[in-house]
Amino acid sequence: MGSIGERLRSERLRLGMSQADFGSLAGVQKQAQLKYEKGERLPGAAYLAAVAGEGVDVLYVLTGRRAVEVAAGEPVIAVELLEACVEAVELEVANLPRQLSLATRARLIAVAYQLSLAEHKVEIELLRPLIKLAI
Repeated sequence: MGSIGERLRSERLRLGMSQADFGSLAGVQKQAQLKYEKGERLPGAAYLAAVAGEGVDVLYVLTGRRAVEVAAGEPVIAVELLEACVEAVELEVANLPRQLSLATRARLIAVAYQLSLAEHKVEIELLRPLIKLAI
């Protein structure tokens, strides 16, 4: 699939959701979701973090490459990489002026993991702008 919008639609359909329901996961109206899928607008980091927490493969949406290999229907998780992502996010959010909710931290960790799979290392420079957007 070619565009971010097409891949976003593909992920929504994979999860079996309507545009309205999918958009509400990330706090946007159906019309905004429709514009994302048509390629008229691009989703922001907060939106992507929210849908990642609901099972969307954000790396696939952004790049067209799947973040997780599938073996026998179950995702294979790189545990050491996930642990590094948890540690990196927790260290970054520890110095914020306000505490982030557990749900927001979990979404940031999920996005960090997906972004880190390609190189199999945590890129803190990619995380910092996302964390700032989550504040």
